[in-house]
Amino acid sequence: MLYLQPANVLLAALVALCTSTGQVALAHEQNEAYTTILFNQHSENLEVTHRFSTHDAEHALIQLFGKDADILQNTETQKDFAAYVKLRFQLQNHAGESLMLADVGYEVEGKYFWVYQEMPIPENLSSLRIKMQALQEVWPEQTNYVNVEKDGLTRSVRLGKGDGWKTILLPTS
Repeated sequence: MLYLQPANVLLAALVALCTSTGQVALAHEQNEAYTTILFNQHSENLEVTHRFSTHDAEHALIQLFGKDADILQNTETQKDFAAYVKLRFQLQNHAGESLMLADVGYEVEGKYFWVYQEMPIPENLSSLRIKMQALQEVWPEQTNYVNVEKDGLTRSVRLGKGDGWKTILLPTS
């Protein structure tokens, strides 16, 4: 029978705690994503950027598509995740008409995966209706934050699982 001195028991417990805590911390999803909608007067475009943690994106791809995901190196994986994001993000004008965004691209930058979209700024746009459901079927606690920047003002909405359309009133130019 192995007998440990009280100091060794304490040391062993601390090592076990640190090891298990480290594994949990490394495997933890952020469960949040950020989208910015910018009214760029210089380009006359409505520019949309979506930002996801690469860790979250890889785990979601495994759960959604059942495949090994390497979002850092594999261009097919990157393309698949960008397409997934675009399908789960929608914009409408105040009349409920869909605003069709063009694909600009996607990239990995550091620990984030970015998806870019744009369209010409619609005329007479008094509000935006927004729906963002990315990753919410994977993690019910997923929260997607959307910031709308126009004329130096930023308005924000937070979308959780089960949220429908959210409306942001826009400043008039």
